[in-house]
Amino acid sequence: MKLKSLSRLLPLVVGSAVAGVLASMSPAHALTYNWSFSGLANTSGTFDVTGNTITGISGSVGGTPIGSLLGAGVWSGNDNQFPLNVNGVSFTNIGGIKYKLAMEQSVQGTLTYQSDDDILPFVDDQGNTTTNQITTNQITTSQYIGATLMNDQNNSWRGAFSAEAVPFDNIPGGATIPAVGSLLALGAMRKVRKSIASKTRIANPVVAVRS
Repeated sequence: MKLKSLSRLLPLVVGSAVAGVLASMSPAHALTYNWSFSGLANTSGTFDVTGNTITGISGSVGGTPIGSLLGAGVWSGNDNQFPLNVNGVSFTNIGGIKYKLAMEQSVQGTLTYQSDDDILPFVDDQGNTTTNQITTNQITTSQYIGATLMNDQNNSWRGAFSAEAVPFDNIPGGATIPAVGSLLALGAMRKVRKSIASKTRIANPVVAVRS
């Protein structure tokens, strides 16, 4: 193959290599969320979420480092689903105390309505005085109004819960994957060009002419 052909293929080769590296750097499914709970000081951390399940947890609860995530159904009916629901996520601190963080659901109001509002008495063909039947129906509405944290020491706290996704393209040092891709491409191109230059010197050796 001619050296000129190698130069033309260089962008394609480098682009393919960089794409492969970036694919390996990006998580396939897991996402990370920063979370916090306002009901107990120094209670915050990160969740690792795969699909709709919390698969990892870190941070602190009441200032004490979190130990490990408890499996679904292990303590107090937790299901470790994300977004959090009334079943919540359970974990331990490094001292082995069990905790559960869950959303708190409260009834906000009840709507009552009647399916027939015609209640005037009337006389039927037998001379009997009756009224129409009234059917009363109710719709109960509810929503999450906060979160609760409880432990196996019979302590509980109420407060606000929040969670925010961490952009997966952020890496230590503030660089992003596109920036890293540019650096990888530049480095790869320089390496290949040095190789081409080396082959050029071998193919066309310098011949010293003595006078």
